[in-house]
Amino acid sequence: MGIKRLIVAALSFGAAIRPPMAAQAPRSGVSGMPRAVPEACTLRIADTELVCGQLLVPQDRTNPASSAVQKIGYVILKARSARPRPDPLAYLTGGAGISAFYFLDQLAKSPIRETRDIIALELRGNGYSEPNLLCDVEEASRPEAFPRAVQQCWDLVNARHIPVQAYTLAEAAQDVADLRIGLGIAQWNVFGSSHGSFWGARYLALHPPGVRSIILDSPHPSQRDPRDSWVAHLNGLTRIFALCAADAACSAAYPNLRARFIGLIEQLGNGPLTIGETRIEANTAFGMVHGANFESATVPLVPRLIDALLRGDGATIAEIQSISIYRGPEGLEPAKISSTGFYINTACVDDIHNSPAQFRVTLDDKWPPALVEAAKFSSFGIGDEGFCRTVWKVKASDPSMNEPVYSDVPALVTVGALDPETPPEYGKMVASTCRTGHSWSCRLLRMRRSRFNPPVRPGSSRSSLPIRGRGRTLPVLVLSECGSSCRASRSS
Repeated sequence: MGIKRLIVAALSFGAAIRPPMAAQAPRSGVSGMPRAVPEACTLRIADTELVCGQLLVPQDRTNPASSAVQKIGYVILKARSARPRPDPLAYLTGGAGISAFYFLDQLAKSPIRETRDIIALELRGNGYSEPNLLCDVEEASRPEAFPRAVQQCWDLVNARHIPVQAYTLAEAAQDVADLRIGLGIAQWNVFGSSHGSFWGARYLALHPPGVRSIILDSPHPSQRDPRDSWVAHLNGLTRIFALCAADAACSAAYPNLRARFIGLIEQLGNGPLTIGETRIEANTAFGMVHGANFESATVPLVPRLIDALLRGDGATIAEIQSISIYRGPEGLEPAKISSTGFYINTACVDDIHNSPAQFRVTLDDKWPPALVEAAKFSSFGIGDEGFCRTVWKVKASDPSMNEPVYSDVPALVTVGALDPETPPEYGKMVASTCRTGHSWSCRLLRMRRSRFNPPVRPGSSRSSLPIRGRGRTLPVLVLSECGSSCRASRSS
C-alpha cells in the first residue's frame, strides 16, 4: 500500500470514532469575528477548481482593547466528484514559515480530491496573511552573521508595530477552529506536515470538536528538543552513506563516500572553493547536501552531488539543485513564499522549551568537529534562550505547548526513514508516548519501500537524472495510531 492510499484509508477509519470531548468556544475580541470572506483567486492550477478567501479574526485575542484585524488567506481545492463528502481535508503547512500556498500544486494531485475538498489555510504571519512577519534581510552564510540578520528582521517587524506575541501556534490553532466555523463545516479531517504536525497537534489539543481524524506527516513532536535538529541532519547522512555502501552499483561509483565527504568539509574549513561564480564554504557545501537529502526527488542523487562537489562539476551541481517536486501554483508571488520573521518567532516562542532526556535524539555515528559545526549551523542555532531573549525579545509560550497531546481521535503518523529534519526518531518518540500512557494507541508498520535509484557514474552521457529505476530500496516507516489497545507489529 502506498503512502497516498494509506492516507485515503486513514480518512476512512475516522468514521467509527466517538464524539470528542467538548472545548471552550472560540474567543473573539472584535465584533463580527470570525468571518470567512470569499475573494477572487489570483492563483491558478490546471484542471483544478479553486475557491479563495480571507479569514478575518482578531489580530491579538489577548488584548480586548485591540480592534486590529488579522487577515489570513485560504484556498479550497474543490473535489473532482460532483457530490463530495461532507468532511473535507484541512491542510496545515510545514516550515515553519513556508506558505501553505506553495504546496497547492502538489495537493491538487492528491487522490483525496476524488471525493473530498482540500482546504489550505495560510499560517498567520506567513506571506498570504496581513499583517505578516515577512522581512527581507541579508542572507547569513556564516554563523557570526546570523544574529545580525535576525536583528535586522526584528527591526523591520517592530517598526510596523506588529504584536509578535500574537503570532504563536496557540493563536494559529484558534484560527483553524475559526475557519471551520466560518466555512460552516461540521467535521473535517486534519493533515499536518512537518511543522504543520506541531500546529495540528496543538489544534487537536485545544479545539477537538469537529476533528474527525488527523494525519501527521513527518511529525514534529511537541515534546522534541529543538537542540537536536543538527543531530537529525547528521543521522540522515549516516543512513544515506550506509545505503550507498551496501549497494553494489553505488559503492562502485562512489567508494568511501562518507570519508570523502568528511574530507571535503574539513578542506573547505581551511578555505572556500570557487566553482564557476559560486563561492562554496563548508557551510554552503553541507547545506547543499542537506537540501538534497530533504526532498524525495533528490535523495537518490546525494552521492552524485557529493561527487560533483569533490570534482568541482558546476553543471551537475546546478542540475541537481534545480530539481524539486514543489513548483507552486501559477500566480504565486515569490516574495510571499517564505516568512523569516515567523520562523524566528515560532522558534523563540513555541520551540524554546527543552525536553526531558527520554525525548532526546542521539547520534548514530561519530563525526569530526567540522561536520558537527556545519550541521549545527544548518539548524541556525535558534532555540537558545539567551539568543531569543537578547535579539528577538519575546517571551516563551507556556511550557504546556511542548507536552505530548492526548486524544481519542484516530491518527495516522508517517515517517520518512531518511528524513534529515523530522527523522524516524521523532515518529518513534510519538510511539513511545503510547507505551508510557499516551491515550493514542499505536502500531509500527513497514511500508512498501521506495526505490533507491542506481547512481549515474561520472562522465555518463545520460542527460536526464534517474528518478526511477531498479536498485536498493529506501524504507518508509509509518506509525499508525488507530486501535483501542497499544500494540507493535510489522507489515510489508
